[in-house]
Amino acid sequence: KLSHAFLNIGEENSGKLVSQVRNLALTTLVAENASHILGDGSPGIGCPVIAAMTGCNLAIAVTEPTISGVHDLKRVLKLAAHFDIATCGDIIPLSAINYLFECFSCDVVYIDYVVRGYTRLDNGKKIYNDHYLNSIQDFIKPEIVKDYEFHSDLNMPRDNIWQTKLMLKDYGPERFVFNQEDVNHKDIGKKMETLYQEMREVFHMY
Repeated sequence: KLSHAFLNIGEENSGKLVSQVRNLALTTLVAENASHILGDGSPGIGCPVIAAMTGCNLAIAVTEPTISGVHDLKRVLKLAAHFDIATCGDIIPLSAINYLFECFSCDVVYIDYVVRGYTRLDNGKKIYNDHYLNSIQDFIKPEIVKDYEFHSDLNMPRDNIWQTKLMLKDYGPERFVFNQEDVNHKDIGKKMETLYQEMREVFHMY
């Protein structure tokens, strides 16, 4: 479930608005009997960020490989330390992928990784990545990848763009029904065929 708010053009975000969205997420957490809330905070260390961090057990700090990116990262880490919030982070956001897979039930997955920022070496040459990147799948645990039947990469390294898409294997209706008695429903075969046909259409984009 996604909890969010809308802002009109020109309206500014505020800590009060973020707090309202967070409270809505907490209500949804209880209603859905879920165990985690994954919140996306805005850049900086202003009121919206403080409101987003309130009550957090862990802050995942994501930055870009630039001097300004590292500078802003240090400010966020100091803010988290002030509120006694544990932090983890890396210069590459792909490190958080496995955590996302473990938190959410993913049937068809599209992952885009686009590097927009850069820094420079001592000789003045621009550098966009401080690590070798062949495929996003290299950052996903093998035990997670094996659950997916289809794997596809679309990479454009010269444009600093990488994409991976995955589609889950056929694990039967047990994965999808809320009431396990429905596994034996007379129409379950037809419904599962329709479901996987839709998943294939999403994966192949046709």
